Amino acid sequence: KASGEEIESSPGSSYANIPDLTLDGHTAKAEYAIDCCSDSMKVLSGGSDAMLMSWNVDDYQTSLQTKGNRIQARNKFMGHSDNVEDCAFKPGSSEICCSVGDDKRVVICDSRAGEKYISRIDNAHMDDINCCSFNKFNPNYFLTGSSDTKVKLFDLRRISAGDSNLLENPAPVVKTFDHHSDIVLNVKWSPSDSRYFASSGMEVPLYIWDCAIAHSTTSSDSIDPSLLFMHVGQKYPIVDFAWNADDPWMFATCTEANDGGGVLQIWRISDFVTQRGNTDFKSKLNSMWMDRANSGSKSTKSADSDENSH
Repeated sequence: KASGEEIESSPGSSYANIPDLTLDGHTAKAEYAIDCCSDSMKVLSGGSDAMLMSWNVDDYQTSLQTKGNRIQARNKFMGHSDNVEDCAFKPGSSEICCSVGDDKRVVICDSRAGEKYISRIDNAHMDDINCCSFNKFNPNYFLTGSSDTKVKLFDLRRISAGDSNLLENPAPVVKTFDHHSDIVLNVKWSPSDSRYFASSGMEVPLYIWDCAIAHSTTSSDSIDPSLLFMHVGQKYPIVDFAWNADDPWMFATCTEANDGGGVLQIWRISDFVTQRGNTDFKSKLNSMWMDRANSGSKSTKSADSDENSH
């Protein structure tokens, strides 16, 4: 919430929900970029004021950062020059975070290093960067999605300290995924396997990718072989989606229709797609078909035998 925006909390207020705690700090709207740390009570947020801020909800229990039911930001990170579109804590760390924005920058910050970023990449994409996501199994890898229709996989270990420009040094990019035909708005890693991630944007399909499959530059196929699956079962672009944490290949996807309505779908990718490279699955499938074929052959012989006996 931007500082100065007051919420009426008196009895009889027309507001149905009154916050237990307000996190103060932003001086302009903070509409999109937010993340909660999995290892602490820290919250990260980016706003239209080009600032990235973090709070520790545990401060609510102390008098140092608390004013009533409001707390001030513990950290204010600089590095962006335009709206911050997304942000994320590095898995396993409550200090290191990444943010992306309309300035086409990737900014890496560490609260132990003060307000200034530790690394910043200019021209990380050719247009606004709308989303980012860390791989929880390998936190050195993170994804970015952009209005230039591309998804990029970065390696933190390849990013130099201080300022750099991707046009001059493309080394931080492990791979570029180039199959979207419109703006990319969401990227999310699988919660169950480090190989897979999904992406969606201002087009109908949800794309599922397999990072373990290398893309051959000599291939005549126009489709990147790392593209595992496309879900095209919805009429309008997917505005958000979620992986099922308990079933690796189950998804929830939602769309917003032009008339103001929307559709939520819950669906699962067939094992024939996800297990195509699994030799055990193929062996079991072949065994099943052999058993079925043998069973059908025995039934036919039995019927022929009964006819001959008559």
